[in-house]
Amino acid sequence: MSLYTTSSVQRALAIPELLSSICQLLGPKDILSNACVCKKWSNVALDVLWKEVDDIHNLLSLLAPLEHKAGQGYKFSRSIEPGDWKRFTRYAGRIRALVQNRERKTRPCTLNVFHEVSRTRISLDILPNLHTLEWSRNIDPNFCVLFMHKTVKRFKFYLREEMVSPPNGLTAFFQSVTNRMPDLEVLDISSILPVSDIEADMLKLLSGLPKLKEVILPLYYVSPNVSEVLSRLPNLNVLGFQYDDEQGRGDSQDVAAPPATLSEGAFPALYDLALSIPFIHASELFDQPFSPQNITMLFIDSALPESPSDIHNLLSVIVKNCPLLINLSLNPHLSTSDSPPTDERLTYANLRPVLTLPNLTTFDMNHYYPIDLKYKDMEELARAWPNLETLMLNSDPVALDHPPTLSIAALIPFAEHCPNIRQLGLYMNAAEEDLPSSRDLVPFKILETLSVGLSHITDHENVALFLSHLIPFECELECGGTWRVLDWESSSPTSEYGVIHQAWSMVGSILPLLHKVRMQERKRMTYHKHKLQQATLYPLHDYVGNSHRAF
Repeated sequence: MSLYTTSSVQRALAIPELLSSICQLLGPKDILSNACVCKKWSNVALDVLWKEVDDIHNLLSLLAPLEHKAGQGYKFSRSIEPGDWKRFTRYAGRIRALVQNRERKTRPCTLNVFHEVSRTRISLDILPNLHTLEWSRNIDPNFCVLFMHKTVKRFKFYLREEMVSPPNGLTAFFQSVTNRMPDLEVLDISSILPVSDIEADMLKLLSGLPKLKEVILPLYYVSPNVSEVLSRLPNLNVLGFQYDDEQGRGDSQDVAAPPATLSEGAFPALYDLALSIPFIHASELFDQPFSPQNITMLFIDSALPESPSDIHNLLSVIVKNCPLLINLSLNPHLSTSDSPPTDERLTYANLRPVLTLPNLTTFDMNHYYPIDLKYKDMEELARAWPNLETLMLNSDPVALDHPPTLSIAALIPFAEHCPNIRQLGLYMNAAEEDLPSSRDLVPFKILETLSVGLSHITDHENVALFLSHLIPFECELECGGTWRVLDWESSSPTSEYGVIHQAWSMVGSILPLLHKVRMQERKRMTYHKHKLQQATLYPLHDYVGNSHRAF
């Protein structure tokens, strides 16, 4: 039996695909040990070990030892010889991704290191099978040209200020990108430079990469001219940005102008769009004859606070021209220093146009003031969207001078009518007198996150008791302000934000215990119900009679 088992294991581990899958679950030291077993294992293990390189220091060390020079960084301890490149080639073909590890502290190499690599290399394609190139912001981007070639499909880099300073410096770099990597499918640029400073070069770069499928740019980079060039890319599926500091941002004035006039066939393959643009110009963009109408995911950021009328107009235009939308998010600027032009509040009537989008499963809407909503509005909305998965309705407004018009009972319609909902955020009043009875509540089935934001609360114990009947044990309770300007976590515990945060945090700490008690009660009730059924099936007098007959 043991021989049979051993033979089966050996046959299984002789399958390269299975052995590769196993190696991918191991750490580098264990993979290296596997590489020492035999030649077949060595090839598979080394392919896994070198598939993704996250430290260029380790890569260049294959050529010659790197030694640290105080105040200079790392440099080769000797000149690179032809035999070094022969050894390097054994590993170079295995590398598919050169990705700088963001969490690891970069070990800087001197300029001489890259010059030595460039001078001695025996092939233009140093890493012939590379498909992903992500260059650290701490290393001069000009040196990543060494690793560019036609097989690269994904390129991510940080556009530094000094690249713009030398005459034609940026132009030459972008020309290297288009000439050496013409088949790029993903372009991800991070920078803090305004796009207006580099727009001419940026337009040439984008137009020179016709196979792009995904473009990620800093915030405020999709100017009218940039959007017009992007609209002519035949394969562009995704256009977006990230809010994080690593991605960076440009100047909001660069996207404040009216949108470009799009030509017939604009954005033919686009389905996921995220851009920053004033809502009045976004309405103009989508109300054109050749606007992108096949998108299913849309995120619009604005550098302005935005008025309810502009939000209503934008929603009306989107509903008219983007009938395939599944995911819609609108995020006007939120700041304690910038308020909307009027103190008019968003109402349910402003949002109602979006109810006619039949396929919508995600809707996210933020605003400076609380949205004026009523229980009947939430009931209508929940009934209109039975397939809803995410609904975030301004749970953390900036201005808290308007009390919430929704009671915590507004959660109930979504539990009753939206069985697929996983994330829900509302601005509510969780006052003790507004708490509904927990009797006959229909609990959420798969709710994963309940965002209460800055909702009012007076009695955390009764609120926790109510929620323990309604939300699942695994559901995470989120509270506080999520927008960037308000650092609510560091505010005074006695401030309005501090009091709200503390109360909801106490609700979150009590909920697990209440859920546990409720589960124990449910088990106890199930046990007693089972015993009662047993007693009904086998009455005591039958048991006693049978016992007498047995004696």
